[in-house]
Amino acid sequence: MKLFCEELPSITKRHLHRPDLYENAECILCDKAEEDNLHIFTCKREGDEDPIKDLIIKFKIILREKILKNKPQTKELLIQNGLNTVTCLNYYGEADYESTKHSPYFAFFEIIKGYIPDILTNKITEICKDKRMAVRIIMETFDDFQTILKNIWKERCEKVIEWEKENGITIRAKKKKI
Repeated sequence: MKLFCEELPSITKRHLHRPDLYENAECILCDKAEEDNLHIFTCKREGDEDPIKDLIIKFKIILREKILKNKPQTKELLIQNGLNTVTCLNYYGEADYESTKHSPYFAFFEIIKGYIPDILTNKITEICKDKRMAVRIIMETFDDFQTILKNIWKERCEKVIEWEKENGITIRAKKKKI
C-alpha cells in the first residue's frame, strides 16, 4: 500500500525530513540517482544491465504460468502474442526509461505500483475466454509479483541499515529534534 501511495521511506523522503542525517537524496546502492519509490525497484545496485526489463520478464513468466495453470490447453504462441500487444509490458531498454517513467500513458511503472490496466484484463479475458478466470489469474499474478518486489525492498532495507550503522545514524539520532 505504501508503494501504491508513494509513501515508502526512501532516501529522498528521509533527506526531506532529516537533512542533518541524510546529506542528499542519492541512492546509497548506486550513487547515481535520487532514490524515490520507483528507483528502489529499478536501481542497478549490482550492476544489473536493466532491472526494469528483468522485472517485466518475471511478470510475464508469472502471468504465463498462471494462465497455463488455470487453462492448461492454451497455446504458448497465443499467450506470447497476446502479451506482446499489451503496451505497458513492452519495454525496449534504458532509452525508454526516462520517457516512459513520467509518461502520461500507462507504463510498467504503474504495474510496479500495483495498478492493473484494463488492457491487461481485456487481453487475458480474450486469451482465456472467461472474465472471472482472467481476474483470478491477474490477482494471482500480482500477488506473486508483489513477493518479488518485497524481496527487492527487503534487500534494499538491509543495505540501508548497514549504511546507516556505518554512518552513525541510529534510532536515537533519528528521534532527536533538529
